[in-house]
Amino acid sequence: MKTHIFLAILLLTGAFVVGGCQRGANSTQAAGESRNLESNHPISQADMDFLLATQKSNVKEQALTQMAMARSHNNEVKDFAKMLNEDHTKALEDVVALMDKKGVSHPMDLDDVRKEAEEEIHGMSDATFDRDFINMMVVNHEKGVATFKMQAKTALDDNVRDFAEDLLPTLEKHLEKAKELQSKLGRT
Repeated sequence: MKTHIFLAILLLTGAFVVGGCQRGANSTQAAGESRNLESNHPISQADMDFLLATQKSNVKEQALTQMAMARSHNNEVKDFAKMLNEDHTKALEDVVALMDKKGVSHPMDLDDVRKEAEEEIHGMSDATFDRDFINMMVVNHEKGVATFKMQAKTALDDNVRDFAEDLLPTLEKHLEKAKELQSKLGRT
């Protein structure tokens, strides 16, 4: 739970910092040439924070979904976890490529992120595992959708904004499916 709160705060803080910057249509067009399109142009701290938080979030989702595929007794939950794992693996590859392109250093604590995810899911009882996992996915994806919507509107870097816009429909699909499963399994 602490990890969820930390990631949400980190993502939202970055989004709100960027949200303070206004981009008018004229300034966007005029700045097209000077935007951070090349790796030798540094990106804003808020965009960098978003990329770092996104990388960590995808590492965590990978760990959570791998464990859900192994622990769940419900085929729909297993299929959902598999879909999430595949999509978040692709998203992780994309964010790492973007970070490399922009010269953003990778965090050193990704193993800690995996361990925290494993501890979080190990604490769930077998009797309520499927429901608890799906509830977690609803909360995670509600936060993710909100963050990516904000970043798609406010990112200063074109590539970061495009990444957020491109991944948003996938996150919305995850959230919709998680809510569907939540209604079948019940909430806690």
